[in-house]
Amino acid sequence: MNAAAAAPAERYHSYPRSGGHAAVAVLSRALRIIRDACGEAGLEGPVIDGIGLLCQRYGGDLSEQRAIQRLSSAHGGVSGLISRAGQLRQSTGSATAQCVAAAAVEVINRGSGGRKLPGRWRNEGPR
Repeated sequence: MNAAAAAPAERYHSYPRSGGHAAVAVLSRALRIIRDACGEAGLEGPVIDGIGLLCQRYGGDLSEQRAIQRLSSAHGGVSGLISRAGQLRQSTGSATAQCVAAAAVEVINRGSGGRKLPGRWRNEGPR
């Protein structure tokens, strides 16, 4: 098994143990979004963790199709997302996964139309 294929299985252990079925649903949704928006390039630990947080936090408010559409057309693709997350990490001191999630919210909310997600990570301190 290659490292990219092993990453999701390893990441499952970082999701909440209570409501195990819910954690599996969050991880499954995150992996679908990553697969459809970024392909195998998105199967990196920080991306999986960040999109997992995004799915967990926004639940039904997150349109999977909108997320896929916006993330797949993002400037710089996965590298651009990770780069923006790095900038956010430097300026906020927040955890990498939170910064990836915040960067994804920025990408998803960019442009006109559609329901905007609140950018909740902006006001949180370091983790």
